[in-house]
Amino acid sequence: MDPKELYNERIEDLVTTASFKEPRHIPILAGVLTWPVGYYHMNLAEMLTKPQELAEKFCNIFDEVWIDFAHLSGISTSIRTLEALGSDTFFISDDGSTIQHQEKCYMKPDEYDDLIADPAHFMVDVLGARKLERLREGDEASYQTLVNAAKEQIVFNQINPAIAKIMADKYGIAPICGATKVYPPFDYIFDRLRGFTGTMTDVRRQRAKLLEATDAMYEYVKGWASNAGAAGWTFTASGVENNGYPYAVSTLHCPTFMRPKDFAELYFPTFKKLIETVNDNGSKTVLFLEGTWLKFADLMRDLPKGSTICMIDEDDPVVMKKELEGYATITGGVTLSRLRCDTKEQCLDEAKRIVEGCAPGGGFLFCTDKSLCGGNDVNIENYAAVNDYVHNCTSY
Repeated sequence: MDPKELYNERIEDLVTTASFKEPRHIPILAGVLTWPVGYYHMNLAEMLTKPQELAEKFCNIFDEVWIDFAHLSGISTSIRTLEALGSDTFFISDDGSTIQHQEKCYMKPDEYDDLIADPAHFMVDVLGARKLERLREGDEASYQTLVNAAKEQIVFNQINPAIAKIMADKYGIAPICGATKVYPPFDYIFDRLRGFTGTMTDVRRQRAKLLEATDAMYEYVKGWASNAGAAGWTFTASGVENNGYPYAVSTLHCPTFMRPKDFAELYFPTFKKLIETVNDNGSKTVLFLEGTWLKFADLMRDLPKGSTICMIDEDDPVVMKKELEGYATITGGVTLSRLRCDTKEQCLDEAKRIVEGCAPGGGFLFCTDKSLCGGNDVNIENYAAVNDYVHNCTSY
């Protein structure tokens, strides 16, 4: 099939299943990050200086595995820009191909009042200076640092668009998410300000301040969700009309470490308002449910029906499909550990179990539990066989 036709048919299948109708083919989703870099034995530091060559080599992976949609595909972080700014929060691993993050807590526990009073000022003028030491070396040196960082960012900004163009033009692979970011306020504090230890300590010792800060951060991030559905697609042949594609995206990090009571009181209220904003604009939000979320299923049913696509991590997708039937589209499949270690027959049996338990009635996409980062994350023969099986399923 012509890549453009394939691209459009894939989007129609996505919109159909996200509307709780059965598509022609179960959409197969993949998060392809630095996996091809390791799989093809590239050196990431070197390839970051060669955007087009990196893109072309990266996309060879799609000749080996059938994929319909991609989320977060490409290189997630501009390492060389951060290095130019003097930040070591992200770095290239010893394997030369994957990217790692190290937690650093820049906000002090007694600074909640400053954050609450003016989140933008606090994050840019206070924390920015702490994070980026090279911007504290005087005007002339700081200016040169910014020039060097901008040059690196210009090069990096060529990489992922080049990858996306090849994926679309040559393979007909579509993105599931657009530019709209849904960043839950509590996760913003957890990810960028207080870290794991600081946030979990504050839940116990500064609960009222943390809740107040979460409300203040909502005012800061809510605008990012307001442009959802601004550009979209409409399909009527399958009886589905939708102007919300491509969808918003939200990566949820902290909830898996939270008690249901804390999640309900501290995290969920502002998170729900963001999901409602996207839904009111006629779009949906793709949620990366990191860790286990089964304990929050009751609360997730309080979100608008059909407003989310839930990407399952540690939970069984068949169980989650039953819990959220008619409320959310479920994305799940054979785990990376199975694809790496099990036999092909075992992987196919697991794929069959999941398809039979999740696909009937729509509301289901097939995907691995985690994104692909390392060159040996999966046995590619198992991965290709499983995706071919799912693509060719005509009845379940």
